[in-house]
Order: sequence, then C-alpha cells, then structure tokens
Amino acid sequence: MAVEFTGLTSHIANLPEGETAYRGAPCLYHAHSGEDGDAFSWRSKISHACIECTDRIKKDPLGFNLDRLAERNKQRAINFWKRVSIEDLDQCWRWTAPSVNSRVNYTWPRPKLHNTWRYHPIRVAMWLTYGDIGRMGSHSLCGNRRCCNPLHHLPSDLFNRDDKISYDLDFLRSDLQILKDQMIESESSKQEEVLANINQETGFIPSKYKQSVEENNVSTGITLYDQEYLKALRSYEHLYPYLVQIGPSKWARE
Repeated sequence: MAVEFTGLTSHIANLPEGETAYRGAPCLYHAHSGEDGDAFSWRSKISHACIECTDRIKKDPLGFNLDRLAERNKQRAINFWKRVSIEDLDQCWRWTAPSVNSRVNYTWPRPKLHNTWRYHPIRVAMWLTYGDIGRMGSHSLCGNRRCCNPLHHLPSDLFNRDDKISYDLDFLRSDLQILKDQMIESESSKQEEVLANINQETGFIPSKYKQSVEENNVSTGITLYDQEYLKALRSYEHLYPYLVQIGPSKWARE
C-alpha cells in the first residue's frame, strides 16, 4: 500500500549551540547575492534558508519571473522548468523526467548548501518561486510527490498546512506567462548559438547544401546535406544534446 505523501522534510544545520544563523551559500536571487550572484548569504540554522528570502516570503509569497534570479542561475532554472508539465494554477504540474533508482530528483550543484547535488524537484520549484529556502521542508496540499506547482506546496517552517494564503492570481497568471516567454526566448537563442558555433568551428555552412537536398538522388535516402549535418551532430551532441530536436530542416532555412 502506497504511503501518503505529505511533504518534504526539513534538514537542520549542524551549528554550535546558541548560534541561529551562519554565512553560507550564495542566495539564488540577485537581490540577496550581489551583482555577480556569488556573495555569501545569511542562512538559518534551522533549514539553511536565506534569511532575506524567508522575511520576504511572509509578505510576498511567490512569483515566476526568472529576472529575479542571479544571472548565473537563470539557464539552470529554465532547464528545470522544461521538465515540468506546466498547467493552470489550480492543477498539478507533473514532473516529467524519469525516476532514477525509483527516486525523482534534479541535479543542481550547490556544494556549500549540501554535499549532494540532487534535490527533489518540489524543493527546486519552491526555490524558484517562493525564494531560496535551502533545505526547508514542505506541506503538500495535493499529496502528489511529482507535482511541481508551488501553489500546491507550502514551506513548512513558514506556514501551517491549514493556513489560507492570499495569492494575487491575476499577477501570478501574468508572471507565469513571463516565465513561458523566457523559456521560448532561451530556446531560440540557444539554437542560434549552437548553429553559429558549428558553422564557425567546423566550417559547415548550411546554405552550401540547400541545393544538394534537391539534387541528390532521393533513392539513396541520405543527402549530402544530411551527411554534413550528421557529421557535425556527432561532434557536438555531447555538448548540445538538443541538436537532435533541431534537425536538418532547421538548418536549411539558414
């Protein structure tokens, strides 16, 4: 019989008796970690949470706009949200990445916060919406351990399960649309960067192969253009795995 999922567990920092805070890992948010996102932040002894974030959460619960994050954290945040099936605000947002050893997790190297780089996606979703709450636990309101909708989870050290949080739903819908636009923009710019790098480093110029698509004997199955694409792909797929999603037809428009 499956055990009911009620939320994540908080982890207590190992500090000397009497100390309530420590200077720890940089906060994910630029307002608390300096211009370069690498300044140490004051963190709670109880949960490793950024104290400035927890103070703000009580007044302004959450948001989605990635511009709040330090620049160095935005791409990893986008990579995370790509693995989430984002639905309406009142629905569960399913974590779509496969389980690893029967566990769901997302890799985010934060060595000064914890010696493991794998975190439950619910924890990461709360980092990116509520604030950098470190290893604070959660109250699950939906009971779904793969749901990454932050409105279905409350930071357990800040709220009780039965607390009625007042959200500005119009603002959140607008902010969520900003997140979706940022993800689309990032994907477009990444593809352009990949193609530019391949063109420069391999000398591959897609325009040279436009005619080969039509002129090559169709019966061979693979055109000269496709051969060049595959050659470049083999050289770069370890760095740019999403090249597979671009495909030769994308290059043909160059």
